[in-house]
Amino acid sequence: CLDVNEKIDLYVQSSKENEYNEVDQKLCLNAEDICSGEEKLNEMKPEMENLKKQVEDAERQKKIIQDNLELFKLENKLNKLQEEIKNLQDELDAMGGDDAREKHQLAVSNIRQHQSKVERYNGRMQGLTEQKRSLRRKLNEP
Repeated sequence: CLDVNEKIDLYVQSSKENEYNEVDQKLCLNAEDICSGEEKLNEMKPEMENLKKQVEDAERQKKIIQDNLELFKLENKLNKLQEEIKNLQDELDAMGGDDAREKHQLAVSNIRQHQSKVERYNGRMQGLTEQKRSLRRKLNEP
């Protein structure tokens, strides 16, 4: 068997110490890279949060616009139905028949349904507007 001194001599001759130092240096460089990457990530977090809020605000704004368009369409439809009711009422007055009364009642029913939808959308719009105000206040708070 080799004695301790011979083992030490073999170790020194084998250049394992150089390999150990190289690996140690690489580990130190990797640790520095990790720290640098974590610092960059921490620096980017506020910007990422800001972008995330902007996306959420844009989605909310998109939904509000879609609701406004739907409300506009329903109001147009309501106006057309009201005009149709007026025309049917005139026709009913001129005809005086049961068929005209049924048409009139159907048109009135349709108007009520659409008025109900318009009122629901108005309520939703008011809720969204209030939510928007609340979110703006939160964003402006420190």
